[in-house]
Parts: sequence; C-alpha cells; structure tokens
Amino acid sequence: MKYGFRSLIVALALCCVLMPAMAQAPMDPQRAKQEQEAEELFTQGEARMAVSSYEEAISSFENLLKRYPDTETRYKAQFRMADALISLKREPKALELLQAVVKEENPDWSPKALAKIGEFYTGQQRYSDAFRAYKLIIADYPDSTMVDYAHFSIGKTHFQLGHYELAAAELDKVGTAAASQMPDLQRVSPGEPLYVRLTEPNLVATADAKLVVNIVTKSGDRETITLYPEVEGGDRFSAAMPTALGDAKGGNDNLELYGNDTVTLTYKSRYVGKGSVDRSITMATAANARLIIRDSLDNEVNGVVLSDTIIIEVHDADRDVTNNADTIPVVVTTKKKDSENLTLTETGKHTGIFRASIKTMKGEPKENSGALESNAELAERSATRLDDLITITYTDETNLSTKDGGPRTVKGTVIILEPSTGEAKFVAQEFEDSSTAIVALLYKGRALTQIASTYRDLGQTAKARKNFEDAAKQFAQVMAQYPNAPEVEDALYGLYQNFVAQNNYNSAITIITQITRRFPQSIRAPQALMELASIHVKREEYDRALAIYQNLSQTAKGTPLAEEAQYAICTTYIEMLKPKLTVSSIVQKSVTPEQVAFSLEEYARAYPNSERTPEALWQLVKFRYDLEDYRGAVDTARRMAALFPDSVMTGRVMLMQAQAQIKLRLFDDAVVSLKTIIANYGNEAQQAEVLLNQILKRITPRTN
Repeated sequence: MKYGFRSLIVALALCCVLMPAMAQAPMDPQRAKQEQEAEELFTQGEARMAVSSYEEAISSFENLLKRYPDTETRYKAQFRMADALISLKREPKALELLQAVVKEENPDWSPKALAKIGEFYTGQQRYSDAFRAYKLIIADYPDSTMVDYAHFSIGKTHFQLGHYELAAAELDKVGTAAASQMPDLQRVSPGEPLYVRLTEPNLVATADAKLVVNIVTKSGDRETITLYPEVEGGDRFSAAMPTALGDAKGGNDNLELYGNDTVTLTYKSRYVGKGSVDRSITMATAANARLIIRDSLDNEVNGVVLSDTIIIEVHDADRDVTNNADTIPVVVTTKKKDSENLTLTETGKHTGIFRASIKTMKGEPKENSGALESNAELAERSATRLDDLITITYTDETNLSTKDGGPRTVKGTVIILEPSTGEAKFVAQEFEDSSTAIVALLYKGRALTQIASTYRDLGQTAKARKNFEDAAKQFAQVMAQYPNAPEVEDALYGLYQNFVAQNNYNSAITIITQITRRFPQSIRAPQALMELASIHVKREEYDRALAIYQNLSQTAKGTPLAEEAQYAICTTYIEMLKPKLTVSSIVQKSVTPEQVAFSLEEYARAYPNSERTPEALWQLVKFRYDLEDYRGAVDTARRMAALFPDSVMTGRVMLMQAQAQIKLRLFDDAVVSLKTIIANYGNEAQQAEVLLNQILKRITPRTN
C-alpha cells in the first residue's frame, strides 16, 4: 500500500542516530537448496489453495513445516495454512499458528502475523481484540513498516464505526514508520500538519505520560507541543501541530512559516544515570507544487478556445519567501513551436498561490511575443479540436519527493479548440438542455458536499472547507441561473445540508425558512421543518423546537411524520431535563419530570404499534420509578411485558418492575417477576438472581 507523504513526518530519535546498513551475508549452498525445496512445496500448497482444496493444501504446508522448519519459507506456509484453516472454520487452530509466529519475535514476520490476527478479529467484529493486535505491532515493532498498516487499520475501523475523531487521530499517524527511516523527508510542509514522533527508550509510557517539545522557527514563531504515548507500555510518543503560511504569532498552537523558513525542535531526552540531555533537530520547509489551468471565467479546464485567455495557477507554499507578493517563472509552449516565458505573481500576502494570464490567438507562432499564437488546422475526424496543444511547465525546486532527488518538473497540458462562428441560440427554460444542466449542478453539489464531509471527518479542515465552498457554489448557480425552475427547491435543500455539515446553524435555519415559505406544498417542507426543529434542539432553543414538533404532530396527523414529531417532543423534554450550562437553556428549562412522563404516556397510547413504543415505555417506567410512583411504574411495566414480550427492553423493564414491587413491599409479586426474568430474559438474569436471593432471605423465617 502506498501512502502519499503530503505532510512532514518527524522521527526525532531515529534522526539522532543512523545505523549503518549491514551487508547481507551470502547464503550457503545447503541452506539455499533447502529454501528452494521448501519453496517447491509451498507452490504445491498454493496450487491446492487456488482450487479451494484446503485439506490438501494444509497437508502440503504441514509437510513443509516438518521437513524445513528453519527456512524463511516456513513463515509463508504458516500464513497460508492459517488462511486454509479459517476457510474450513477452524479459527482457533489458525490463530494458534499465527500466535506461534508472533512468539518467535521475528522483526519481519511477527508484525505481519499480528496484522493478520487483527484482520481476523475485525472480520469477527471483535474490535477490542483487533485493536490489541495492531497496538502490539506499534509497541513491540516500532521500526516495522507494518506500523503504518496498524495505524491505518485502527483508523479505518474507527471510521467505519462512526468514531470520526478517533479515526482522524489514528490516520494522522499513517506514514510515520516509513518516514522515520527516510531522512530526506525531514521537511516542514506549510499548510499541512507537522507530525512529531520520537522514541524515549528510558521512559516506559503510562496512561498519563507525556513529553514536551519546543518548536522555534527562523522567522520568529515559538510554540510548545506535548507528545503522548502511541500505546501504553511503549516508548514511542507523538503529536501533531497545524502549520500555515503567515507572520509569526507565538503561543497560538499554530506554526506560522515562510516558504524559506527553518524549524528547530528541542526536547529533553532522559538518560539513565545522567539525568537528561537536550536533543534537537532543524528542518527546512518544502511543498509539492500543484498546477491548475483555468479559462477566462476562472473555471478549471483541459481545453481552451483559440482567442480566449487562459489563467495559469501554481500552488507552491515554499515559494512564499517574503512579506510581499512573490513571483515564480513558468514556460508555456505549443506543439506548433511557440514558446513564452511567463511570470506568475502571488495572489496576496502569504497565500502560496501564484497566477498569471496569457492570451491565445490565431497566427504564426512567435516566441516571447506576450501571446500564444497557433496556425493549427482542425485535427483529423474532429469538428472543433485543433491539431495543437498548450503545455505549461513549472520547475519545483524544493519538494517532498523521495524519488526525484532534485528539482521536480510539474506539467499541465490543454487542447486547443476552434472558436464557434455560429449565431447565439437562446434556450427556453423548459428545454431539455437546461434541465440537464440543472441536474448536473445538483449532483456535483451533492458529491462535493459528501467529499467535504469525509475530509471533515478525517480532520482535514482546509480541504473540507474548500469542498464545502465549491459545493455551495453549485447550488447557488442553480438558484441564480434558473430562479423559476422547480429544482430550486433541491438546490436550497442541498445548501441547507451543506450548512448543517459545517455546523453553520444560523445559515441552515435561514435556508430552511426559505424552503417552507417558497414551497409550502412540497413534501419536503414538513421534513425540512423537522430538521429545523432538531437544529433548535442542538442550539438548546427548546421552545422553538417544541412549537414546530407540536404543530407537525397536529397538521400531519395520520402520517409517519406526525409520529416522528410526537416522539421528538418526548426526547426534547428528556434533553431539557439534562444539566446544562448555557444561560439560554437555563432560562428555558421549565419542564418537569411529570411532563416528561405525560408525554411518553401520550405517545405510547397514540402509537401502540410503533417500533419506538418499547423505548418510550421503558423511559416511562424509569421516570415513574424516579418520581416514586411505584404503582404507576409496575402498571406500565406489566403493560410493556404484555405488549412487547420479545423486545430487548422488556427484561430491563421487568427488573425495574420487581424493584418497584420491593419498594411497595409486594415481595411475593417481586419473586414472581424475578423468576420470570431468570426464565426468559438472560441479559438481566444475573441481576434478577441477586435480587431474588435477597428477597428470599428477607421473607424466609429464621430457624434455630
């Protein structure tokens, strides 16, 4: 798997001491022969695996392990034998094989075995066991390239489970292991997080362990970052700090840099018997340049009409070297031998974005004329494309590439199109082409919103913001160009979802209000109101939320939406009872437990067949019990058991029923309830047995 190193990864400990590469000793002939024979047996096993003959494959691998137990091939055989055993549903035996590899503590194969174990547990949804296996790779084999895979696997699993913050934190660490062995990657990339990762062999990490690193830039910024252990019990510590182009603002937990800056990191390393010693490393800045070609309307394009102006845009943070607008050179050439040297100017102070424009025109190519001339004719079998190309070349002197070993060439190419000579044709709004354009804009807006949400969940704030902005532009374009089209409702709704995803609730409320006013008969309007109310709940504006829910429960009677609104009233009341700190919520907090209980009772009575009713009845039993209305709690619990005997909530409800009966001193009834739980509801059986024993001791007469 290849991970792009867009950000700096620093491994301080490995930068302090670089171990020389050891020459590999040649293999003796006897050992080489054994490896060859073992490989032949392995190939036989693989052939059996290919046709799903797992028993025969296992026999081949077992034969290999018996005859050649000291070869490197045996590891591959153990792995594939484990795969065969898993296919035959013999998981314990497979795990035993992989654990045997782990116990050998082989730096190459043991981490791979742990990764395989992690994959198996993930497939079984045993996530804690999977995380434990991956974290052992990180703790026990910190220099293995499998560390990257471990971080990636943990992060991906958290993402799939919806733990986006944990996923972002873990995925941020991907690349640290490989980068720690590549001194050439010791660069700070402005705008991308600075990852600091170090090994402190004399400090075994506890849950509250931490290391402090001081960061100083040549341009004057001073920051402090606290590193925390990657795994408890390990000796690797890491953290990340955001960076940006700009003037230094010390102590703001953000590293401001110039493109030609240097960054020095210093920390105290512990030495046994010598206290501590300062360690430091200094790095330069670098960034990989990106080239964009636009038309005169500022749209990114891969083709330009001859006679139009093209805009050339280069993003290269390390070329922002002064406090003013800097410049960079590019070369623009055509296939027909025109060549122009162009100077791009930074768009503002510390943007790292450079732009310039150049006119294209028909004519004989003239080098350095200030315009791109082309005398090309139509390309073969094309009605619009000319037989010419424009190529922009930028030399990226400072970059993060580990392959180029020097300046990196960045190129972009666009085709040249024949200008249209036809008359303008106005299209009626209902014409099919306009509908196609609208739908295309809507789809693009939704796609960009989804991409932005993914970046947001992964913690890549800058990319998320850019995609959210681009998505909003698509929806705004629909409303501006086609103001009377019915799809304007879809555009407004897309814009609403865009604002919600950014937690921009004020703008979201404004958009929802527009939808309900402009499209009151739309089927989407009531649902939009539901979502508006949920926003009010998030903002702790409970009165506004309840007013919307109560209105919908009446106006949408007989529909699923009314049921949803009625239940939302209950959950809003419950939310209002929770402790709050904001002034607005304290002012609005006038709900009582009795009101909550009444709303739950009303919902359960109105919607006896709803899938939400068991949850509502459980909440009702709990509230009545908390209000010391024990008879009411018992009555509601009996109703729950009668209506929903198979619900996952019923055992819990009956347990509270028994507790209420004990409060009422109805011990015989409590015994019956507890015995019913033990017989039918296994999840609560243990608690029921404890309570039952307590009651029996209490009511059984003592004998001398």
